[in-house]
Amino acid sequence: MSADEVRAGASLAGVYGLRMLGLFFILPVFAVHAATLRGGADLTLVGIAIGGYGLAQGVLQIPYGMASDRWGRKPLILVKACVLGALLPATAEPEADVAIFEKLMAIDDEAFLRREFRPSCLDLVKRLHPMGRMTEGEAERLFVIRRRKLVAGRAVWEVEPFQIAGIDKLGRDCGALLAWSERVGAEERPSWELRWVQSFDYLARVAKAQRQEQLDQDALFEPIWDEVNGYRGTSAKSMVELVEQLAWIPTLGKRLNTTTV
Repeated sequence: MSADEVRAGASLAGVYGLRMLGLFFILPVFAVHAATLRGGADLTLVGIAIGGYGLAQGVLQIPYGMASDRWGRKPLILVKACVLGALLPATAEPEADVAIFEKLMAIDDEAFLRREFRPSCLDLVKRLHPMGRMTEGEAERLFVIRRRKLVAGRAVWEVEPFQIAGIDKLGRDCGALLAWSERVGAEERPSWELRWVQSFDYLARVAKAQRQEQLDQDALFEPIWDEVNGYRGTSAKSMVELVEQLAWIPTLGKRLNTTTV
């Protein structure tokens, strides 16, 4: 085989090996951890749980992959939306209900910033100022120009006031960049980034943002839990915990056990 074939084969084997490790690493861990769970002393139930995990992987992985290739990820995200919609009871405040739902789906304004749909300083000015959402005075207060120069053979950064009249020239100057002024506090900057996000329609945001499954889920959803829990009266720190706490069947007087579903 050629060097390229060996390299490709080794890469594929490495990826597949790590994939299998991730799939089956749970087995020896769960066998020990099961003893701490309700019903964990019953080896039959432990075996069914482990077997069900492998069976679900084997039966659903290929069909779901084919479905994703054929119809895209949107119908699969719709499944998540349906589950959350079924579990989240309506309240007397429909607008607040929708806001919480959007946070759980990571499609609210703040979530798009966490999904790496974030502007540079130059992006902010070029979009918001022509739209009338940022005045000339605000732009010149918010930003400064940092220009790289050689002094005694060393590269140093010099700070200059920003004049919006020179913004087109600034975009062509490779040795200069637009940066936040030190006078602008960290609490004010996100509000301008949110205005930038809100200037795009939903489809434009989705097209440019990272897909949810490509990001670390803990980092993506961590900022929402205080608000979600305060609104819903839960204490969840993950989607699994939220579903477990909301999956209450009043007629049976018990919650669904999501660890075995």
